[in-house]
Amino acid sequence: MPILVHPLMQRLHRIRQLSFSYLKFPGARHTRFSHSLGVCRNMEVALRIIFERNSIYSERGRVSLNLNEQEKRRLILKGKLLGLIHDMGHGPFAHVIDAYVAYRRGGNLAHCPRPDKLLLLRYIDEDGTLGEIINGIGFDPEEIKRILDPRHREELASYDPYDPLLADLIDSPIDVDRMDYLVRDAYFTGLPIGSLNIDLLMHSMVAFHRDDAYYLAYKYDGLRHIEHFLYARDMMYINCYDEPMKVGAERMIVKALDNFVNTLALRDRELDEFLDKLLLLGDEELLDIILFCSNENQICHKLALSIRKGNIYRLLCEYPVPEEFREEVMKERDSAYLICYDRANEWERRLTQDIADNKRWQVLIHIPMVSLLEPTEVQTSIMKEESGRFSCEYLGNLSESVVSGLLHLLRRTRLKIRIYVGPDLTGTDLSRIRARAERRFSS
Repeated sequence: MPILVHPLMQRLHRIRQLSFSYLKFPGARHTRFSHSLGVCRNMEVALRIIFERNSIYSERGRVSLNLNEQEKRRLILKGKLLGLIHDMGHGPFAHVIDAYVAYRRGGNLAHCPRPDKLLLLRYIDEDGTLGEIINGIGFDPEEIKRILDPRHREELASYDPYDPLLADLIDSPIDVDRMDYLVRDAYFTGLPIGSLNIDLLMHSMVAFHRDDAYYLAYKYDGLRHIEHFLYARDMMYINCYDEPMKVGAERMIVKALDNFVNTLALRDRELDEFLDKLLLLGDEELLDIILFCSNENQICHKLALSIRKGNIYRLLCEYPVPEEFREEVMKERDSAYLICYDRANEWERRLTQDIADNKRWQVLIHIPMVSLLEPTEVQTSIMKEESGRFSCEYLGNLSESVVSGLLHLLRRTRLKIRIYVGPDLTGTDLSRIRARAERRFSS
């Protein structure tokens, strides 16, 4: 398939799936490219299971799937294409740099909580070769963009009644994307908590018909597999995705990049052009540029060199996110990137008021993206049967499901402000930082 050799696709070879997790789990060096192949495979398997069941479910009952073999093959091909390119919009180090770029561009989440999705749509629009490849496979690029665009989910059914099903499979609370990365990440980190029987989960998938379109739902008898999946996902966050060393390194690369960008003193248009080019880099290419285009006395150079050598700042202390801050972010979630980044910078300045100027940059604060920790998985559609008729309820509304309260509890434990410190700070410095942090965050 020509899409595999496109430069934007090949670039995913140079972006690690788990950014800096290899510092803690040496085997975790797998890439966004291998993950995309896995999502492509999962999409095909999921659609074949749904088609082989040969059933469409609705409130009126069950009817046979009204698709011929050619139509099924076309839907599978479209699904595989979506799986292959779904991560093409990620920049180096994926989510962490994506979020930073969103912050530099204003941080507004009103229309799309995932900056990489908007970039993918831009690439399809602006890269003529990519559009030609999609056309050559047999699909209109606009058709593919609609399915991938989370801002226009409500409009999909008016174009193709099966597009909502494909959109749910590629991006929903429990989708083929998450199914791949959980299993893949568990394997390469060696964490058994993420090991799941994805095939059992896929065999619970059904196409549910409502409002003249088809959507993804899960059979009620797969409820326990779904709950296991959701629990495993949050445990992977606690033990891997939010692991302290990984998070510390991510804060260091963001701080290094921010310092590097600020030293360039770019105007608005120049900054936009620079950020566009930056997002086309791989992980190590970004580090190389910061190192080669700065001198050893610059903060960005020192941070990047520490990352390259594996000298990650140590975690000094951590505190629960203040309730008033959490409420502020949830109230103004459209500006979540702005609030979290600005507040981290503000708190860093406050905690280092008693520290020498030449060492203040060695205190870094990580704030989790609070608005993104809401358990949207409870909106997974669960299909029940009664007297030959079928209905769907959200997982969170099922009284027999224990997962909603558990997810809420687990995610509150992830709401931690972490304070990292560099090697040049003295014992006195650390005592002062800890004392200020206690006064600010322990109340």
